[in-house]
Amino acid sequence: KNKEVKTIQAKPIAGWMKAYLAKAGYTIDARGEATLAKLEDPWRIKNELDKAMNYCAGKRITLEDINAVTSVSSKLNIFRFVDAVALGRKSEAVRELQAHMQAGTDLYYLHSMLMWKARKTITRQGTGGSASPVAERQLFIKLHDAELHVKNGIVSMEDALWGLIL
Repeated sequence: KNKEVKTIQAKPIAGWMKAYLAKAGYTIDARGEATLAKLEDPWRIKNELDKAMNYCAGKRITLEDINAVTSVSSKLNIFRFVDAVALGRKSEAVRELQAHMQAGTDLYYLHSMLMWKARKTITRQGTGGSASPVAERQLFIKLHDAELHVKNGIVSMEDALWGLIL
């Protein structure tokens, strides 16, 4: 059974942003709010808000503060990255990983989303769109091994992600 996935609408995310900032005693101007709302990724928006709160001089975050601490791109989409990796589309995966790294996306978040994709496709018994259920299980094993290598200090998360897609 397929479920429809909707993108976050600007008004609900704006309300969430205001509430999140209010808990810490901050506010945001309308231009900064609109810029962050274009990201549509709640995890990334939260990270960008955290950076802006640490950066801004007062308790009001402006568009200038947002621009100073982020490279905001609404074209950046985590699902394009995880799909490219899961489906073995190497050139697309390389472009997406480079874009996420340049934008400052947390590398552990990228890995966790790849794990999410692998778990999701395995539990659907091979309906994830990859070449075969064997390929999906191999991706899960590679992700697991990469995580262990990072935790044991054998490789950095950056090297682990590049190793997964190349």
